[in-house]
Amino acid sequence: MTMKNKKNVFIAAITVFVLLAVFASPTYAQDSTMSKMGNKLRRGIINVATGWVELFNQPHKVGQAEGFGAGATKGVALGIGWTVAREVVGVWDVGTFLFPIPPDYRSALDPETVF
Repeated sequence: MTMKNKKNVFIAAITVFVLLAVFASPTYAQDSTMSKMGNKLRRGIINVATGWVELFNQPHKVGQAEGFGAGATKGVALGIGWTVAREVVGVWDVGTFLFPIPPDYRSALDPETVF
């Protein structure tokens, strides 16, 4: 197997893992510890994969609420801040999904994801 083929297989495996983690629905009780751990992992993966959307989301939200000028200045600054926050918290959630940090596996961000 060539190096290019190995890379393609690795990328395909990661893609399948991410899709399963994001879209798989648990078959156990929704309030169980395993469910909360799974939700934390899913939330972390989503935030890492889609954190960049905040670069467009925040200027749009601020622009609609306060006008174009605010969207182009304040919105862009908020977009950068939220992008960094989502990426960092997403990596944290993925790395600590086995542990109840913060307590009860709650999200450090509100809303939990961009969507």
